[in-house]
Amino acid sequence: PNPDATITDGNGGDGGLAWTIPGPIAPGDSVTLTYTADLVPSAQLSDGDTVVNTADVTRFWGVPDAERDANPGRDYREYTDVPADTVTLTVDLPQLAVTKTTGALGFPDSAVAQVGEPFTWRVVVANTATAATAESVDVSDVLPANWTYVAGSASFAPGGSAEPSIAGGTLTWDDIGDIAPGGQIVLTFQARPTVAAISDPGTGSGSPNVNDVSAAAVDASGASGSADGPYEDDDTAQAVLELPELSVEKTPDGASIDAGAPATYTIEIANDADVPARDVVVSDVLGAGQAYSAGTA
Repeated sequence: PNPDATITDGNGGDGGLAWTIPGPIAPGDSVTLTYTADLVPSAQLSDGDTVVNTADVTRFWGVPDAERDANPGRDYREYTDVPADTVTLTVDLPQLAVTKTTGALGFPDSAVAQVGEPFTWRVVVANTATAATAESVDVSDVLPANWTYVAGSASFAPGGSAEPSIAGGTLTWDDIGDIAPGGQIVLTFQARPTVAAISDPGTGSGSPNVNDVSAAAVDASGASGSADGPYEDDDTAQAVLELPELSVEKTPDGASIDAGAPATYTIEIANDADVPARDVVVSDVLGAGQAYSAGTA
């Protein structure tokens, strides 16, 4: 049988439920009662809270109710000595952990970037909970000042390509999916520092060329946080913007030149920086009385 439940206070608010099982329950037989109970709102819970639930058979008789009613003068024994049983549940809530790094080899927190060249950023959004899923995760990334997103470069693992919504220097990915307990989602994308980043690299988190990222989620009830705070986390990583350092050295083939004789010059352009110099333009102004010998450069 599956008897209807009678809730002792009319709405279950005091946590008390009572069932009446008409029976009889035959020797060696059993009756199983199942029900679902919701936790209080997430705002009232902290991770690791315990919920204690105790079930007890408060009373039973050896004869049916109809027989007892038919013999009101007879004293029927009421049994109340059934041991209770208790289960304890531990509250587990989503726990987001965000790690922001560069995309350089080994994923360091800082790496060299070059003006105008794509630079890779990497974001790991993990859920360190043991049982709770982090649902409908959102990611927001703020680029350093005077950096631009490289269209088509964003990709999630798992998930694949996913272009962000862009507002100024903020990239937003809404609802990238759910993250299972112990799971993670990895986001990689590229951005370019513009020429303006040389003079104005921004001061994100107090330092230049810093990329800030944050992630947020909801729990199974749709709540965005608990008594411990919102289900969110953030992190930063930094690019070190380096520029070419060019030097020019021009040398003649001798200290003096005979009138009418050709003079040969050597120009050496060196780059003493750790980043390449591209599209280098060299100009040379000939001295008075000199003319370029065609085909000799």
